[in-house]
Amino acid sequence: MRIGLLFGTFNPVHLSHLLVAERLQKHAHLEEVWLVLTPHTPSFTPLTAMVSRHERRNAASGLSGCKTFAYGQAIQARREARAAGANEALLLSTSGELCCGASANLLVRRADQWLTPPLSSGCLPGVMRQRALELGLVREQRLEPEPKAGDQWLLINSLSCRPIQQLDAVPLEICTDPAGFWRQLL
Repeated sequence: MRIGLLFGTFNPVHLSHLLVAERLQKHAHLEEVWLVLTPHTPSFTPLTAMVSRHERRNAASGLSGCKTFAYGQAIQARREARAAGANEALLLSTSGELCCGASANLLVRRADQWLTPPLSSGCLPGVMRQRALELGLVREQRLEPEPKAGDQWLLINSLSCRPIQQLDAVPLEICTDPAGFWRQLL
């Protein structure tokens, strides 16, 4: 019996993982594909961020909507952030609007409503972002890089939901229950 092994955190398992497993099974002529789960403890600790001055997501490129192993831009943005004393970088799109973090989607709570940049900004169609939209917890809206009074900002992906406590040296209100928000998406 030919069995394929697909390793990952799979937290949570979603359609993309199943499509990869299905293609692996078909193209490698496997009878079964097993998902091998790697334990991961999600992170909810606050972080500091800066808006990258050098890296931008191309809003017009079809590749902006694809998850790939081309992490060069994210690595460069994060290196820039670390050199500036921040934990994480936020990326603008080529149209000048906020797009996403180096490796996570951006959510902004403004006036009791969670917002996220639209896919047209060039942000990745993250699994947790999509789930929040499907559940009606978030709506898409163009976001500028300047926070408004009372904003709460989060970076979210399938591995974490981290409040941004400071953006470009400006303190932000911290989301009090990022773990609760993240868990309702599972």
